[in-house]
Amino acid sequence: MNTKLIKSIGTIKMIIINTIIAIIISVLLAILIDEIIYKSIHAITIVTSIIAPGIIAPFLIAFIIKLIYRLDTAEQKVETLTVTDELTQALNTQHFLELAQKEFYRAIRYKTIFSVLIFDIDSHNKINDIYGHTAGNEVLKMTSQICLHNKRKIDITDKTGSFEFATRLRNKISKAHVKYKNKEIQFTVSIGIKTFDSTVLNIDTIINQAEEAASEAKKEGKSGIVSK
Repeated sequence: MNTKLIKSIGTIKMIIINTIIAIIISVLLAILIDEIIYKSIHAITIVTSIIAPGIIAPFLIAFIIKLIYRLDTAEQKVETLTVTDELTQALNTQHFLELAQKEFYRAIRYKTIFSVLIFDIDSHNKINDIYGHTAGNEVLKMTSQICLHNKRKIDITDKTGSFEFATRLRNKISKAHVKYKNKEIQFTVSIGIKTFDSTVLNIDTIINQAEEAASEAKKEGKSGIVSK
């Protein structure tokens, strides 16, 4: 049994089906034992072989199903932890690079394009110095949540689309604030964009150029966007 099979059939039906199977097996074993030992089949043996699993099996199967669900949930949590950052719930660096590499090869093969956006939180060090690193972490979490809640598969289609997407996120972030110890912390981000083109040799180049663009955006002033 697995969670997909249980969900497709239904928990109640799964318990009933497995209980019937348990009863059938129990009856067959009882008949076999009677034939071997007594050379005849006793009615009490048949009745007992039906009643016993009919009472015990549903509870046992329900327990097993509950255990399967718990194990599946635990596996999903472990899998999530291996690909996401615990603080922000965004993809961790390793998994991001793996997906970015796949996207790079896909773009080459199918002649599609994609963009990499690098976010640099303006005055993040200053927030850490004034309010503490816990407050700084909350700013990181807020930024990540806004990005995750506003991403869509169709957002980045070309260089213009990626800039509009970045502008939308920047505006949403600039309107947000973090509440920390009865204080509201407002912040902005500078964003660097690099869109894939045929002259780029590898994904590292795209990421590095997006980082350079983010640095340029920050130097030009808070809440800037630079696209390369």
